[in-house]
Amino acid sequence: MNRAATAVPQGEVRVLAVESCPSVSGKSKLTYHIGILGSEIQLKVHANSGGGFFSEEWVSLSAMVDRMRPAAPFTSRVLNPLFTGKSANTPGFLMAVLKNEGLIRPSASKRRCWELGNVEAFRRQVEGMTDAPLNAKKKPSTGTGKKPAASSPAPTAKKPAKAAKSVPASKPRARK
Repeated sequence: MNRAATAVPQGEVRVLAVESCPSVSGKSKLTYHIGILGSEIQLKVHANSGGGFFSEEWVSLSAMVDRMRPAAPFTSRVLNPLFTGKSANTPGFLMAVLKNEGLIRPSASKRRCWELGNVEAFRRQVEGMTDAPLNAKKKPSTGTGKKPAASSPAPTAKKPAKAAKSVPASKPRARK
């Protein structure tokens, strides 16, 4: 697999929002960025209040969602190919980010696993932060037509970053 084509975008990523969430274990607080490169949504972990190392590289939402089967539970290992040779914490930290955004939810059938959430709702939410429509890949519906359970609230509108800025995406940095 060509990691450069799936994980590290080429060009400048425009930061749309800076958010925070607890890690999956709840032991630390993560700060993450939501960005856009062309018409592709990008995510990256930016900071961790705990001592765990992670990769600060941008990852396209499409690259992550493409690795998650809509009808089957999965773990953070599905994201490992995006970070070959990088910190083992990064996929787990990204799962916390995806959970916070409503893109995944805990599996109802398998412990310590996840299920795909409402990706299209998140794409529409991010599109609301931009001036142009996004290039969304059509995915099979994973919903059952029911509202999410009270324990997994629907994502809310995100505050835009103080100022939209572009950051280089071609030179990922690992935290030391």
